[in-house]
Amino acid sequence: MGTPSVNKSGYYVDVMEVGSGTTIIGQLEPNEAFIFTGYAGSLYAVHFKTTSGSMANGQVSSPPTYTMSNIAGYAYSTITNADGISRYTLISRRSATIYKGDGTTWGTLASGAQVALTWSGSMSGIFTGTSNPTWIAVSYVQQMPAGTWVKVDGAGYNYGFIPMGFEYGSSGNTLTLYGTF
Repeated sequence: MGTPSVNKSGYYVDVMEVGSGTTIIGQLEPNEAFIFTGYAGSLYAVHFKTTSGSMANGQVSSPPTYTMSNIAGYAYSTITNADGISRYTLISRRSATIYKGDGTTWGTLASGAQVALTWSGSMSGIFTGTSNPTWIAVSYVQQMPAGTWVKVDGAGYNYGFIPMGFEYGSSGNTLTLYGTF
């Protein structure tokens, strides 16, 4: 489980091989999305897209301010759903499969629809899957063309997941789900 994040520092930030602390395996570019997965001592653990196009785990040492910015801070919008909770939204660039919390298929998200991110009352409440770290947790999806909001749940979970689209890239203009970054 991780936190979807975006590098808003304005700098290229080196990502090092896990455990080495010195071997650079890639960079987080300005405005690039990635998954912050926790701390490894004084290092920040990340799951990011490499220059070869694959996802990899790495570590960042002493990142500049705003490198680890939660993606919720750059949401497309906010919405208060039927349950009365205000949530950040992202919007879809292309259709995507929606999964229940257990990873089985729930349905399909239409291109141009918004998703309401699963929220626990703090920005750290936005999270990704454990088995699929590039799948973001969602509570509601907008059905198109009517624009009505529908709760995503099932299999004992009150949320589901949607792949963020890292297979297409890691910037706001390539990801399936994006906001204002």
